[in-house]
Amino acid sequence: ILMFIFLINFPLVFSLHGSLMHINFDKVLKYVYYLSIFTTLFIIFTNPSVFSISNMIEERVSGSVAFSTISFGHFCSTISLLAINNFIYRDKNKLQLLTSFLIFLFGMFCMIKSGSRGPIFSMIFIGTFVYLIKSKNIVSFFKKIILVSISIFLLINLFLIVLKNISPYLEQR
Repeated sequence: ILMFIFLINFPLVFSLHGSLMHINFDKVLKYVYYLSIFTTLFIIFTNPSVFSISNMIEERVSGSVAFSTISFGHFCSTISLLAINNFIYRDKNKLQLLTSFLIFLFGMFCMIKSGSRGPIFSMIFIGTFVYLIKSKNIVSFFKKIILVSISIFLLINLFLIVLKNISPYLEQR
């Protein structure tokens, strides 16, 4: 066991520690953003059945597929999160802001259209978590969360009508 720790793990740890200083994380973020957009568009054009209700049911019964509705939904949630990040922190001129906002809307639409609930819940969880971290007053944070929860509970029928127009499969679930 000691040989495993010293001969295999320590060189990896030291190598990773040394390379972290040389990684350009802004460039990595841009690559992930553009590759996610490209992958999502590739999935839409090569596998348009990710929006088909019968294929959604068939995929869930048969098992995992590389370009399934779940993975498609996760790509779209990644696009939406990165677009919001670019919108808030990176973009400066109006064209970049508009592009980031449109990519966010595209990602949200495709995520809802995919019919997978996991990416939607992860977006809600990440948004709540980020808002909690940025919030200065915890009491006001919980008051706002309770207010949003009550409004969603009261307006659930309106949400389901809008959801039915975008993704009938998700509305049935």
